[in-house]
Amino acid sequence: MWFFIFGWLFTVLTVFENVFVMYLIITRPQLRVTSNWFVLSLALADFCVGLSYFPLLFVSSFFPSQLPVDHTGNWFKISHTFLYSSTANLCVLTADRYLAVTMPLKYLLRMTNKKLLYLISLAWIAPLFLFTLPSIFVYSGGNELLIFGFEMFRVSIFQLVPSILFIFAICRLCFIARDISRKEAALMAQISYNFQPQQNATRKKCKEKKASVNMIIFIIVFFVLCHIGGNFRCFCYVFKTCIVSDGLKRAIHIFFVMNSAVNPVVYAVLKKDIKRELMKMCAIPRLHVKTNWFILSLALADFCFGLSYFPMIFTSYFNAQISTDHSGLWFKISHTFLYSSCVNLCVLITDKYITVMKPLRYDSYMTRKRLLSALALAWITPFLLFTVPSFFTYSGRNDLFTFAFETFRVLIFQLVPSVAFVLITGHLFLIARRISQKETLLLAQLKFNFCEHPKKRVKKIKERKASMKMIFLIILFFVLCHIGGNYRCFCFTFKMCVASETLKKVIRICFILNSAVNPLVYAFLKKDMKRELKNVAIGQKLSLVKAFKRNSPDPAIELR
Repeated sequence: MWFFIFGWLFTVLTVFENVFVMYLIITRPQLRVTSNWFVLSLALADFCVGLSYFPLLFVSSFFPSQLPVDHTGNWFKISHTFLYSSTANLCVLTADRYLAVTMPLKYLLRMTNKKLLYLISLAWIAPLFLFTLPSIFVYSGGNELLIFGFEMFRVSIFQLVPSILFIFAICRLCFIARDISRKEAALMAQISYNFQPQQNATRKKCKEKKASVNMIIFIIVFFVLCHIGGNFRCFCYVFKTCIVSDGLKRAIHIFFVMNSAVNPVVYAVLKKDIKRELMKMCAIPRLHVKTNWFILSLALADFCFGLSYFPMIFTSYFNAQISTDHSGLWFKISHTFLYSSCVNLCVLITDKYITVMKPLRYDSYMTRKRLLSALALAWITPFLLFTVPSFFTYSGRNDLFTFAFETFRVLIFQLVPSVAFVLITGHLFLIARRISQKETLLLAQLKFNFCEHPKKRVKKIKERKASMKMIFLIILFFVLCHIGGNYRCFCFTFKMCVASETLKKVIRICFILNSAVNPLVYAFLKKDMKRELKNVAIGQKLSLVKAFKRNSPDPAIELR
């Protein structure tokens, strides 16, 4: 089960992280520099690895005859084509950064747009001609000598030689980094008595060179570590001197996908321009308000629930070893995140309810310490009240103890929140009606007093109504999606009814649907998030318009 959990986790991270990196480079004019086009190409290769490697391997585990995973099958050819494209793109990126650090003046003169396109094309064409096309003919035949020769060639070109070159590059870059540190210290000592801005500019250039060196070193080290197992497996396959266990094979698959997931994190942390744009995008002070931290925590819980719930259910339909009953690991992990989402929703609703009912007291009461305590409570409570006891309750055979724990679990995490949410919804509905009546009277009074902009006076009232609408919709959808789950728990606990298989499937879909709908409610009903999404969309539109005008051959062209 760990194989599927980590495989899907790193696959999802690989796809989303690399899509985000490609989006940043394409949409930000400041990032359209030479080195970032190599990063874009590597991100595209890693994105293709994420789509083709583990998902096809996952499908082949259930349909081995239609999609075999050995060297003769399509999975090996497709996934390793993109895997070797990622390796080739990493080689090109490393060579580019190596030349930029060691020979900066020659690099600026020689690295033209034509050479850039040539290198990127080479990184994609080389695996296609040196691996994909020959593999179609080599593995389908029965010539052992030809297969042995091609395996030696493949492993040498795409695995051993890059690893050796990368180790050499690491050693060379470490010496360069040490030289840069020494030169920086000496240079700072020389100009410390001179003009201060010049000192800052010199220090900035040295730090940029060190950041480039650190980025390449981290990427190379992780590549070599992730491919050690793959090289060992290829050695055993070629020379028939050892046998690779199934556990090691699965670990190798996980490391290949993890390597593609880590690369975007390295760009975001160590590449200065990407890090700067990422900080601009994420650091929006207007969204750093108390309520949005509760929303962030709820979104994280929904994200974890989405990763842990349905993929394992889907796997269990084809693999009987994965148990979905209460004694299995899937139930404990998925319901931990489900109840974390529920408790985070309770905390969010309590926060908004107090904001609406007692706005003046809320500002003085909700300090940063209380906010962090509430968020920590939302995550610790399900772990202590459900996860830890479930390992001892369901593994035992005490029916009375299991009955008591089931009753406690259903009451605390399902029935009590649902009843409390219904009561809060009714109260908020009455408040909303009262606010509407006040708004109508206030507008009439302002118009009677010849106010020029009466709508500005009721802005706060409308904001309170929008908050109540958001909470009302979230609560309503939560209660509707959990009705079936409460009924099923009632049947399981009291043994008075039997939930059909169709009802079980509908309940599971509703659970996932509830986590999927919450972000849409924030985006459409929470004013600050809606405003920021609109600003991002307008900014991207203006950026594309400027790029089109700048690249248009006819300056007279105007977009209308």
